[in-house]
Amino acid sequence: MFFEGSLQDGISTALQQSRQVVCFVTDGSSESQQWESEFLKDESIRPGLESQSVVLRLSAGSEEAGYLEALFPVPKKPTIVVIQNGQLKEYIASGTSKEEFIRRLSKTTQLGVTQNQPSSSSASRAAAANPPPVQHSAPARSNDGLYDDTQPTATPASSSAHAQGAGPTPTEEEQRPKAEKKDKGKARAEAEDDRRESAEDDPPHKDTIS
Repeated sequence: MFFEGSLQDGISTALQQSRQVVCFVTDGSSESQQWESEFLKDESIRPGLESQSVVLRLSAGSEEAGYLEALFPVPKKPTIVVIQNGQLKEYIASGTSKEEFIRRLSKTTQLGVTQNQPSSSSASRAAAANPPPVQHSAPARSNDGLYDDTQPTATPASSSAHAQGAGPTPTEEEQRPKAEKKDKGKARAEAEDDRRESAEDDPPHKDTIS
């Protein structure tokens, strides 16, 4: 679990692999041994530490521990200092219970997943901000008239209506002879009435024998 190398090497490796640096400062006390053999090896946090962290074991009073304490004071031992991108991410001091220790250290590995791998919601927002180009495929107009056939118009109906309104309908042609016959019959009847009236006004003259 612990990185074999100097503090500077551990920090360089963490930067190259986009990991966090977990510095475990121990003074060899019983609490330090418990943290090393039990807390840090708990199965709820160990996989995250191994995959997302560079864990360094620094002995209190060593040169490397002094370099760390120049950046982040460590008045009590044991202490866990979590650094990512040069900034303090978590600080767990002596006297912390195992439950609290695991909860806080587990939180750092979860944040590491979020920072190193964009979440689905972030990916969705990025996709919405930069949508892929959409290719619109409109039907191509061709000389064979296939495109026009897909859009029927009202030309045949209007032409038919125009044709019906322009010329005489079969009904009118049929009614015209009937109307002419009716008019002729009426005229004939009126003529006969006129002759009848004339005959009544002028009675026939009888020839006299002289």
